Order: sequence, then structure tokens, then C-alpha cells
Amino acid sequence: MNPTLSKFVESLDHAVISDSVETICANVRSVLVDFIEHHPDLLPQNFLKPSENHYARRLLHKCPDDLYSVVIMVWDQGQGTGLHDHSGSWCVEGVYKGKVRVESYEMIEDHGNGYCEFKYQEEIVQGAGKAGALIPPFEYHILSNPFEEVAITIHVYSGEMTSSLAFHPVDGGGHRSERKNLTYTK
Repeated sequence: MNPTLSKFVESLDHAVISDSVETICANVRSVLVDFIEHHPDLLPQNFLKPSENHYARRLLHKCPDDLYSVVIMVWDQGQGTGLHDHSGSWCVEGVYKGKVRVESYEMIEDHGNGYCEFKYQEEIVQGAGKAGALIPPFEYHILSNPFEEVAITIHVYSGEMTSSLAFHPVDGGGHRSERKNLTYTK
């Protein structure tokens, strides 16, 4: 691990020490914004390559105490997620390069049996150096790159996020949930 990356991890180790999720997310956001702004060479080159068929998702670091993990995602033009959650985990997402579109939703009713309804909240475009937090229960969103330039984002999760719920629209309205196991791109 290069010295800048080691310092980044050390800063995150300190940022996640709090009893307050809001404080942790604010601290992590501050670390992300600072390192993105001042260290354009932070990430290893092998983490910056897009994947042909789907956005790339690569594990950069997992805290040995499982307090957080750092995942790098690379979004080629037109790549994105469907509506999903973060399985109750907080997450801070920072844009390292390019820009991404984030569409936020609020779950307004869970009917059980995997059927639920959402209300669209807002759409924002985040450019390089910007970061935001998702704190449950406000974790439902779509992340995409509709722009020409490749986008690279850094995601810091509480623990390691290995699965999430994906929400698929159904005829007549609403969404059906499906547990999706998450993998890493080589």
C-alpha cells in the first residue's frame, strides 16, 4: 500500500470512532473530500478500469475490526444500478473522478411478501470532490453515469456490504424486492 493510501486508511480508522452514526458519516465525508481534493493519485491504477458489461466494484480495504470497508466503483457511460438499499448500513459516497447522478427515494409502504411502494424524492448530480451520506432508513437510491466521461466513486460502508435488496417495478405500480448478493470485479 502506498504511503498516501496508508494515510487515507489511518484517517478513516479515526473517523469511524464514535457512538453517533451521523458523526461517523460527517467524519468519513470530511476525510473523503480532503483526500479526493488533495491526492489525485490516491487510488491504484488497477482500480480505475471500467468493466465492459456492468459497473466495476472493487474492494480497496476492509477494516480488520469490520468497522468499515472501502469499495471503489467505476462507471462507464450508461452504467448504473437499479433501485436498491444498503441493507441497513450507513454509507458515504465520494466522487473521485467524473460525475454521477443520484436519484433518491423514500419507502412509503412495505406491504410484506417483498412488495413495497416508493416515493421519488430528488435527483442530484455530484461531481469530483463531492460526497454524501446514506443513513438508514434513508438509503433507497439509484446511482448512474449518464455522462460521456468515466466516473469513479469511493464508497465507505459500515462493515462489508455483501448483499442488498434490489427493487424491481411491477405492473400496476409498486416494486418487488429481491435479495442480491454483491461481488467484486477482478
